[in-house]
Amino acid sequence: MATTDRFTQTTPEAKVAELILELRAGGISYSQIATEVGLSASRVGEIVRANERDQILESLS
Repeated sequence: MATTDRFTQTTPEAKVAELILELRAGGISYSQIATEVGLSASRVGEIVRANERDQILESLS
C-alpha cells in the first residue's frame, strides 16, 4: 500500500502508523489493529483516514 510522507518517517510513531496501514490493507478491523498496536480503535481510524485524505490530496496535485 502506498503511503504518504507523513507515515514513511522512521520515528516510533511513524512505524506504528505504517504497521496500522499494512494491517488495514490486509483487511484487519480497526478493533483488531488497536489490540495489536495498543491504541484505541478510534485512533487507528484517525490514522487510516488521515492517510486516505493525504492520498486523495496527493492525487489531485
